[in-house]
Amino acid sequence: MKRKIALLMMLFGVMFGGVAEASSSHTAANGESLYKIGEKYGIPWEVIKRTNQLQSDRINAGQTLLIPSKHVVQRGDTLWNLSRTFGVPLAKLQFVNNEYDDLLNIGDTVYIPTGVQTQSMNEADLDLFARLVNAEAKGEPYEGKVAVASVVLNRVKSPEFPNTIRGVILQYYGSIPAFSPVDNGEIHKPADDEARRAVQEALNGKDPTFDALYFYNPDLVSPTNWIRQRTVTVKIGDHVFAK
Repeated sequence: MKRKIALLMMLFGVMFGGVAEASSSHTAANGESLYKIGEKYGIPWEVIKRTNQLQSDRINAGQTLLIPSKHVVQRGDTLWNLSRTFGVPLAKLQFVNNEYDDLLNIGDTVYIPTGVQTQSMNEADLDLFARLVNAEAKGEPYEGKVAVASVVLNRVKSPEFPNTIRGVILQYYGSIPAFSPVDNGEIHKPADDEARRAVQEALNGKDPTFDALYFYNPDLVSPTNWIRQRTVTVKIGDHVFAK
């Protein structure tokens, strides 16, 4: 009989690591459905839908989908420690698995949405990414540039934001852009080599922000602004990073 493993066990040090197979991507063929793709990879189609944050059950030929990896629950596993082990935000792990209880059953499968949907990125997307970093982190130290790039990637991983880099960068809240350079034209200026290196380093996995989703300059934000209510993770240069 399966039994529940509580978070309390982790606190007593009962932690045994598991291994997840590597995530992959799948380019949909003409006539393919989420159900057929799920059968091919042995993953429920609903999990693939949530992993890619799709609003509809329908997909188009040529569409690239991230296929999550699978992890068999071991003694001592919780969603919290799996999120730390595989570097996936807890909220994303909960959303993909439609599971908001930290208790897991031994032998069950947890789907790990590792990786960012960069498979479909082209040179134009990478250039857009570098131009955003160049505009947002102008005058900041190199680590600050990597940090800004990391915020973009952390948003891609989060269910609260679009699941592509271009979508995150060009997101609007009504008439207000998520990133001011998109509105004021600074994003159209060419990126320098340092911004491009910072983007590549973030894509390679470096995140000096500790999973931050936001950043701001406290000298330019009023004390009553909502962003000041977020949990601060680190300060780099003139920017405060928060989640």
